[in-house]
Amino acid sequence: MRALLEGLYAVAVVVALGDSTAFAQARTRPGSERGGRMSYDGSYAMLGPTLALVVDRAQGNGASLGGEASLVGVRDALWAGGYADAAYAFTAEETRLSLGPEAGIRFLGIDAGYVLKLGGEHGTQHGFAIRPMLTLGIVTAYFRATWLTGEHADWLGELGIMLKAPLLLGNEAWF
Repeated sequence: MRALLEGLYAVAVVVALGDSTAFAQARTRPGSERGGRMSYDGSYAMLGPTLALVVDRAQGNGASLGGEASLVGVRDALWAGGYADAAYAFTAEETRLSLGPEAGIRFLGIDAGYVLKLGGEHGTQHGFAIRPMLTLGIVTAYFRATWLTGEHADWLGELGIMLKAPLLLGNEAWF
């Protein structure tokens, strides 16, 4: 299992670093400088893997592995958009899907959304998640708190990292 996770991480790093040409394109397009500093304004699609330590008092602590896709617009220091993600928690043997908006200023951001949990001891559950994050381009560290509802209502936390490769869709932010 560890070898699989290390292999996936290595592939993600190579893909993320190799596909960071969108940011290079943003820096070199005409009018991409503002007052002597580079501008990353535009609309981006971002895709990549997630790896997290899950703290789940009901089903046990462990690791999760997944992926996330985002569509974001960047204007000056602000960014906003939406995300969709999926992650498999190995200890609980469950899959969590999430969908919602995200926004931030410079390297600080937050997202929140609907969660659908499939599998595990308690079967299908619905819930809500909120995730503050610190992002440095293609690498993002985060903590996500998830509340699950229903007969077996519970919460869980995730401390994780995302590696997302940007693809420039247009030179204007969507907002």
